[in-house]
Amino acid sequence: MRYMCNGHRQWLIDNPSELTPSWQRATSMGCEAMLGEHWQRAAICFGNAVEVAELELARNPDRAAQQRYLEAAAQMMAAFRRLGDQRSCRFLFSRVLELLEQLSMRDFCEESLGILKEFTFGDSRDAEKSMWQKLASTKERRASLH
Repeated sequence: MRYMCNGHRQWLIDNPSELTPSWQRATSMGCEAMLGEHWQRAAICFGNAVEVAELELARNPDRAAQQRYLEAAAQMMAAFRRLGDQRSCRFLFSRVLELLEQLSMRDFCEESLGILKEFTFGDSRDAEKSMWQKLASTKERRASLH
């Protein structure tokens, strides 16, 4: 799955200080699309956020970068579920686990991983409720949800 063009990807690599603001913009746009029930647009926005988070992980795989990656993946899965695309949810779940394994990341948030599992294999309503509650309680995210 590719959502960013090569030029934008290279610009972000050359300007790493723009990684977090780009992730915030993409997730904010995705949240707006979800609220407007524009599932395809939301999936594209969150796809961009996932790719930005992957670039950030490659540069600095700290806990905050891991959390942004997991949040973007969960939001992307929510959009896929609304589109009825369970196959893409499973693909993204395996991709997330593979990347975390490649980077030997064992520090990721168990709660976020639980939300991803719920989107992949469980009841999407429960997963969405958990995700939105978690995002609404995070100071950085509260501003982008309103």
